[in-house]
Amino acid sequence: MSSDQVDYVNKLNTIGLLRKKKITYEYSSTGPLNNQVWNARVYFDEEYYGEGNGRTKRKAQASAAEEAMKNFQ
Repeated sequence: MSSDQVDYVNKLNTIGLLRKKKITYEYSSTGPLNNQVWNARVYFDEEYYGEGNGRTKRKAQASAAEEAMKNFQ
């Protein structure tokens, strides 16, 4: 995972703390166990803010956090 992807997750967590919002992720996967694609959806106090996909949960989380950050700008 690149540092940019980690930054999106950290920045989103910081926004959540500053706005006193609870950030939650919902995960699902598709495909065979040896070739799964993960999907992550991010919510602020149960309000949907973004979704992302990746080969791992962390990559899907980072992609969802990136999309959520775009919704704040």
